[in-house]
Amino acid sequence: MPQQLAGKALAAEPAADAVDAPLSPGLAAVPAQAPLPQESPALELSPHGKLNYQFYWGRSRWLAGEASHEWVIANGYYSFTSIVRSTGLFGLLRPVQLVETAKGMLVGDSLRPLQFSTQFNDKQAALVMFNWDKGSIRTYGAQGSTTQSLPASSYDKISFLYQLCLTRDMRALSLVHITTGRQLDDYAIEDLGLETVEIGERSYPSIHLRRAAPLQGGLEFDIWISEQHRLPLKMAYATVAGDYFEQLISADSMPSDAAAALR
Repeated sequence: MPQQLAGKALAAEPAADAVDAPLSPGLAAVPAQAPLPQESPALELSPHGKLNYQFYWGRSRWLAGEASHEWVIANGYYSFTSIVRSTGLFGLLRPVQLVETAKGMLVGDSLRPLQFSTQFNDKQAALVMFNWDKGSIRTYGAQGSTTQSLPASSYDKISFLYQLCLTRDMRALSLVHITTGRQLDDYAIEDLGLETVEIGERSYPSIHLRRAAPLQGGLEFDIWISEQHRLPLKMAYATVAGDYFEQLISADSMPSDAAAALR
């Protein structure tokens, strides 16, 4: 049944209360109760929701599998889970399962991450802790742990994606700091204006955002946010290793015409 982001319909369904789910060993739990933000944000996330995506691999866009984004909002805190998995023939040739979880708090119209975990196939998970009081971020992985300073405009990969959906003026996010599970890196974000994204048999005007070419390599991405519904419609990523993959939202995750007419 449809759910909402910023008061507009999404394809979603109730999820388990992931905010209160056990965290990875060694990570502090998010408080069960916390005061709600004093001011309502201009755009808001619904209490729970789910979006489904098609997963494409390579520049030739081989349909390789599926992906889903699911979230829970409770007591001023959020939890996002992104799962990407290969299926069918591609899954047999190149098994892929990437699970990423972001937890944090809502501060006005901002997402403030507290922890982020990412695991690719059966490799050891990487864990990231944000300590806003001390102004530091600590990463735990196969190579040990590292600590960096924590600038104000810092995000994990998933929290940043949905911060884009909650932000009306993208100029506020033109220079940010993002972790994908390793170190925190600088990201200069370019707004390339409106473009059309084809979803099923319909076209949606979308804001195209891109990471400006990093000076020393690193993850490159393009993101298309629906202008009307504020949904992440399409994400394209290119890694240092040369891999390229996309996620394209499924037509059944787009609002119906009737829901859209309620704007």
